[in-house]
Order: sequence, then structure tokens, then C-alpha cells
Amino acid sequence: MKLRHLALGLALSLTAPSAFASYGDAGCGVGSMIVTQNSKLGQLGVFVINYLVGGITFSMTTGTSNCKVDGFVMNDKEIQYFAEANHEELTQQMAEGRGEKLAALASLYGCQAKQQDEFARTLQNSYAEIAPSYDTSSQELIKNISAKVSDSGLCQQI
Repeated sequence: MKLRHLALGLALSLTAPSAFASYGDAGCGVGSMIVTQNSKLGQLGVFVINYLVGGITFSMTTGTSNCKVDGFVMNDKEIQYFAEANHEELTQQMAEGRGEKLAALASLYGCQAKQQDEFARTLQNSYAEIAPSYDTSSQELIKNISAKVSDSGLCQQI
């Protein structure tokens, strides 16, 4: 018990409190409302606080304590992580107009299964705009895809 109090004290002393701050990689919960630093140490503090306080399952299920009902990570951040992890395959599949990673990206944008072919065709037809050069970053790629999805009204982004 003393170890828990020590860990909680350490976590709180290393971070600045702020109500309703957006959360980082450690997820949501009471800890994400207390810790504002999105550093490794700050996210460790979020984890420790969530572990000590408990109730994370309730928060995730009900959408309280900075938790969204649809998951740990905000959808746009999830899309960005996905694009960074799969950048090369994604650009290749966009050029081809089909592929597993492209279908997964369509799902992240809220496309139903029947809309995924249209999503893939649209990105294939707009490939030169979406990925204008070989050095197009994943951030730029997602910015361009999001603009295309928004302009075309393809899928309902979650």
C-alpha cells in the first residue's frame, strides 16, 4: 500500500494537473485528466494513476473521464498511427486501387464494406494529388486523403 502511495505521489509531483486535458498514448481515464504531459514519464503517470484509482473499464464503457465510447485513441490519431506504420504498403495499394491495408484504412474512415471499393477507386484516381511525390510524409498523405474523403462525401468519419 505504501508503494502505491509513493508511486501516486511521484506521478502527481512530476506532472501538472489540468481538468479535461486531451490524453496521450497511455489512453484515457482519471489519469489523463490529471496529467498533461504527453511524454514517456507523463504517460507512465497516467498509467499509474489509472491503475491506482481503478474504474477504467467503467470510464471506457460510459465515455467518461476523457474516454470516448468508440475506443482508447481518437480516430484521427488512430488513422495517423496506421498510416505511419503502413506507409509503404498503403501508398502501393492506393496506386493499385485495392488491398488489405487500404480496406483497413477505409474502415478507419467509417466506410462500410460495400463502400470500400469506391473508397479505393477514388484514392486510386486521385493518387497524384494524394501522394504528389515519393517523399510524401504519412502526415501529408492522411491530410490529403482526409480532404478527398471529406470533399467526396465517401464515408462517414467516426
